[in-house]
Amino acid sequence: FLTSVLEGIGEGVVVVDRDYHILSANRGYCGQVGMGQGEVIGKHCYAVSHHFDSHCKDNGHDCPVREVFETGSSAMAMHTHYDHHDKKVFVECHAYPIKDASGAVIRAIETLNDVTERVQLEKKVKDSEETYRDLYDNAPDGYYSLDGNGMFVEVNRTFLDMIGYSREEIVKKAHISDLLAGESMEVCQALFPQLKKGRKMMNLELTMKKKDGSPLPVMMNASAVFSGDGAFVMSRSVIRDISEKRKIDDEKKKLQEQLFQSQKLEALGTLAGGIAHDFNNLLASIMGYASLAKAELQPEHPVFRHVDIIEAASHRASELTQQLLAFAKGGKYNVRPNDVNDIVREVVTLLSRTIDKSISINLRTADDLRPAVCDAGQVQQALLNICINARDSMPQGGVLTLETENVVLGVEDVKTLVDIYPGDFVRVSISDTGVGMDQETREHIFDPFFTTKEKGTGLGLSLAYGIIKKHDGFIQVYSEPGRGSTFRLHLPACVEEEACSEKTEGITLKKGTGTILVVDDEDMVRSLARDILQKNGYTVLTADDGRTAVSLYTEQSDEIAAVLLDMVMPNMNGREVFQRLKEMNPEVKIIVSSGYSHDRDADDLIKQGAAGFVQKPYRMGDLLGMVESVLQRKP
Repeated sequence: FLTSVLEGIGEGVVVVDRDYHILSANRGYCGQVGMGQGEVIGKHCYAVSHHFDSHCKDNGHDCPVREVFETGSSAMAMHTHYDHHDKKVFVECHAYPIKDASGAVIRAIETLNDVTERVQLEKKVKDSEETYRDLYDNAPDGYYSLDGNGMFVEVNRTFLDMIGYSREEIVKKAHISDLLAGESMEVCQALFPQLKKGRKMMNLELTMKKKDGSPLPVMMNASAVFSGDGAFVMSRSVIRDISEKRKIDDEKKKLQEQLFQSQKLEALGTLAGGIAHDFNNLLASIMGYASLAKAELQPEHPVFRHVDIIEAASHRASELTQQLLAFAKGGKYNVRPNDVNDIVREVVTLLSRTIDKSISINLRTADDLRPAVCDAGQVQQALLNICINARDSMPQGGVLTLETENVVLGVEDVKTLVDIYPGDFVRVSISDTGVGMDQETREHIFDPFFTTKEKGTGLGLSLAYGIIKKHDGFIQVYSEPGRGSTFRLHLPACVEEEACSEKTEGITLKKGTGTILVVDDEDMVRSLARDILQKNGYTVLTADDGRTAVSLYTEQSDEIAAVLLDMVMPNMNGREVFQRLKEMNPEVKIIVSSGYSHDRDADDLIKQGAAGFVQKPYRMGDLLGMVESVLQRKP
């Protein structure tokens, strides 16, 4: 009966004596090893099952049969056998003792179950898990799972690399709130209960805290895992480092703010320029005729002092309009190559006479500083305005430092700046040891009428910004509360030697001769120019618009020595008149005149051959000096 039972079961069964000889074997075992019963009986089990020449233990294998003989208890082991095709198979072996009447183990019975398919399946599962783990750990995004309390239960390597912790420090030891900063913690605390109810979180931007305390901006997507009965098991979250995206967004925001600032200043500049234009024409008459009146009077005349006061007051009013014009797109009126070191030295000289003695001034200038093509007066005004702002930030005294240097800016340096291109620049740095500024103040310091002073107008820094911007430059500001401020002004450097050279000739005013054509649509300005020129010996023709000017020049070009041309006129403007006159006579000497802020046309005409530029309102000496200078030049 026992034999029939053993033959009927699917597992292999052998009986082994203490010398490891096989005493009996069922068909299952013989089938596993591919031998007949007559072939296996009497042979060592290790030779038949494992193809060993000696005991299993001698070959590094555990032997459940030997353990039975040594301990008297059953034993189990996983073995590698070889079938009749010499193919490796995996066998799960269980050995049990057979004892005599005295209790001594005299034999062992061993069952051998072929588990090759199971082992291979387990290996596939393990390989699959390792592949999944490798993909999981090395994914470009961070992954983590939380239990119902918000504790970490699983994380991938990418996430650990992002935050700087080890797996041992996080899994089952850290709460999600430990890794969230500020508002992000409040957001997650509010949303986590909803996540547990099945709501998904999509593209949620949060700020996590790294181990070193630094912020890590991330974008998170999260969902919940539920059991078959609908119970919450865990949450799964995917996070992506968006530090670079935040950086790009911040740069974009700065560019938009710069653009908005420029547009805002441009709109205010248009308004200010229009006002200054009209006001300049009035001042031109007042100041010009005051100069003419003084020329007719002796200093001891009782009216002379009154006229002198009128002229001085109108000159001060003219300086105010100059500031309006400078604010209106940062006007450039006398553009030429300038040594910025000289401009800075003049600023320091002015400051040393007026600034409080409790503030010491340091000046550091570069010996090899390149020239900058600019209006020296306007740049000086910009520097003064910033220095005055620095002075006011040091009510208890301090140190004001001005420094010049050459800098070369590459593509990366200017990519966050509007309308600024790589190249050579002259940098003027103005630093103070004052109270400094917070971020909100820094963001508004160039806004017109923004001020933190009780009596400030809020135009000083916006004026400086406009001036430097009009010169194709830019200003950078570095400041923190309690740590002072540094303003860095950048002006394009003149790098071509020929372009930077300038020929100057001394001019001595003398009685003039020749015919001057005065073109201006304002009656008072036109009359003033005529009277000043006639008083100094010139013959004057006048035109109240561009068409009349072209007609007069066509008829009397041989007699006209120079043309004084207003830039802003209705119907035919100064540019159109300039081009028409140049077509008739390429050698015509044209002096461009304007009091309006939009002087880019005037700059262009000077580049195209205009003989000079005179800013309205002009004094008698300014106009006569320019006319005489132009007439002395050889064609």
